[in-house]
Amino acid sequence: MNKICSMHRVRLAEPNGAPIIQAEDVLYLAQPHPPYKSPVLAGPNIYKKRICGQKRDLILLETVKLARPSHLAFIIRKESPWETYRKVYDCNLDGPLEVAIPRVHPGRLVAIKSIKRKDINEIPRFFQRLQHSSIHSCQECFLYQGSVFLLYDYIPVSLDHLVACEAHLNETELAAVLAQVVEGLLYLSSQRLEHPQLTTVNILATERGEVKIGRSNNLRSVDQG
Repeated sequence: MNKICSMHRVRLAEPNGAPIIQAEDVLYLAQPHPPYKSPVLAGPNIYKKRICGQKRDLILLETVKLARPSHLAFIIRKESPWETYRKVYDCNLDGPLEVAIPRVHPGRLVAIKSIKRKDINEIPRFFQRLQHSSIHSCQECFLYQGSVFLLYDYIPVSLDHLVACEAHLNETELAAVLAQVVEGLLYLSSQRLEHPQLTTVNILATERGEVKIGRSNNLRSVDQG
């Protein structure tokens, strides 16, 4: 139904009160607007993502093989890590490494260490079994052009930093640090591994208070002497 509205008389005036314009009463018809309808599409509007480059391995397959959640699975990729990550800067923390961010959803920093040895196929197997909460464990491994690239969570603080900045830990905090280090050493002993040089430089501390033994790429078997 049409709706009739009335516009009241409008008067505009100068600052001294003299009128300038006077508009008479006006009647007009206000037609109701029809509801907006989305246009009908010939087919579903599907978002398509184009993936460039060579065929890549699926993480799901490795997760099923290991019977672990995807965030705990150790992934081995036969490709360059720089297809997935972009280098930010070089760093010498817990040994030389490269700090990088994911090319897609760059929300976290990772540490990438490169190893070039003859037993390239044995290295992934070694780090696959080396998983413990008190060890700075490798999460992913990239095999590319005769080199192994190990990916870790980037932990920028070591016990050496805490000592240098004179962060005085109380007895409870020191006990928590030592307990986690001992847990890590007991785990290494159970795997018949030893750390050749355990110092405050390669013992890392996260912002959540987790302490992890670093430089795991330097671990060696006890049987080797």
